[in-house]
Amino acid sequence: MNDAIARRYADALYEVAVQANRLDAVHAGLEHALKLVATYEVSRRLTHPAVTAADRSELISDVCDGIDPFVVNAIRLMVEHGRTEEIQRLPHWLASRMDAASGIVRAAVTVPQELNEDEKAKLDTALAARFGHEVLTTLAVDPTLIGGLIIKVGDHIIDNSVRTKLQLLQQQLTTAN
Repeated sequence: MNDAIARRYADALYEVAVQANRLDAVHAGLEHALKLVATYEVSRRLTHPAVTAADRSELISDVCDGIDPFVVNAIRLMVEHGRTEEIQRLPHWLASRMDAASGIVRAAVTVPQELNEDEKAKLDTALAARFGHEVLTTLAVDPTLIGGLIIKVGDHIIDNSVRTKLQLLQQQLTTAN
């Protein structure tokens, strides 16, 4: 799966939706369309080599009847260009673009143990200061980190875990001999 491709399509979809003042309709329509397109029967027909491009286009129109035309056209374009597998990433990147326009950053933070409310508040404050935006944090627990944390914001990963530091140290010791 190529996120860069899905991101480009989502950016284009965002731009036309904003220009037409239909961003909410496009966002809701995209979520609904993907549920319909992701069904086994539809996805199988969209990727089957014996199905013609015209039949794929007609299938998308039929399945997405009543959904915002910008969404239908984006899905149709992706299918026509052989990007069917990337369609499922469109909502993620569209939401990301909407967040960026609203000054919101989403961070996925992995910690070695559950954080209490005070620790969560300190983390949110530190992330907001670091990224200069409001940060919506999603926490995951991974006890193998031992200590520290891993922060993922968009394409950026900050790995400050003890596990990674130990792995790097082991690597340095192994190559030093």
